Amino acid sequence: LVYARREAGRDTSRPAGTRTLAGLHSICQMSEAAAGSAATPGDGAISLARAAPPPAFPPLLSRPQPMPMLLQLEPRALREALLALQLTRDLLRGLAASPSLMPGGVEDYFVRLNMGSKNYMYVPAQVVKMQSPDGASGEHQMQVRGADRNRPSSLTLTRLTYVSNKPFTEEELSEIASNLASGVLRNLPQAVARSMGARRAAGMTKLQPRRSEAAPAPAPALAATVARARADALPRAAAAAAPPACAGGYAVSRPALSGAEQAA
Repeated sequence: LVYARREAGRDTSRPAGTRTLAGLHSICQMSEAAAGSAATPGDGAISLARAAPPPAFPPLLSRPQPMPMLLQLEPRALREALLALQLTRDLLRGLAASPSLMPGGVEDYFVRLNMGSKNYMYVPAQVVKMQSPDGASGEHQMQVRGADRNRPSSLTLTRLTYVSNKPFTEEELSEIASNLASGVLRNLPQAVARSMGARRAAGMTKLQPRRSEAAPAPAPALAATVARARADALPRAAAAAAPPACAGGYAVSRPALSGAEQAA
C-alpha cells in the first residue's frame, strides 16, 4: 500500500482515488504475473506435481541364517551320521603311523572307550587331540571329553588300546545325542559332519590295502608243524573209517553217525 500510494502520488493527472486504485491494480497484476510464472513450468522451472520422489533407503541387510546342526537331523539320519564319525582302534593306529591317511586330524570325532578296570564298560567320548607316545609303552595317547560320567566336562587322557573296533550300540548312540544336547560333547554343523564322515571313509579305504600288505607271513616252523599234523592225521582217519572185523572174519556194519554226533 505504501508503494501504491507513492506511485499514485506521482500521477498528478488523475484524481487521488483513481491514482490509488490504478496503482493497486497494477501491483495486483504484477503479483499475479509473478505467481503465475512461478507456478507454470517453463524454462528452468520445476513442477511440484512432477517432482521426482525422494530416493528410497537401501534395504536392511538380512541376518545370516544359523547353520543346521547334528541334533536337528531325524533319528535315523542322526544315527547314520554318528556312526560315520566313529574312529576305530585300527584306524587310529594307522593314523598314528601315517597321518596322511586322513588329513585334517581327529578332532571332534567319536570313539568307543573301555573304561572298566575289571569288567568291560564302554562309554562314548569325543576326541580332542592325539598325543605322541609317552612312557615305556610307546603307544600314542588321546585326549577325549565326555568319558568320565562322574565329571562329564573334564578331559581324560587314554591310550589307543582302550578304543574299541566295534560300532556304537543303540544305548551309546542315545548317550551321545544326550551329551550333545547338554553341551558335554561339541555339537557339529551338518555340513562339517558330512565332510568329516567323507574323510573318515577315505581313510578306512586307504587303510585296507596297507593292512593286507602288512599282514605277516606264516612262520616256517608253524607251517611245518601244521603240515606234519595233517600228514599224521590222514592214516588215523583212514583207519577209523575202515569197518572192524569180527572173530569169524565177517565185517560188522555200523550205523551212520548223525551230524551232531560227528561234531561231538
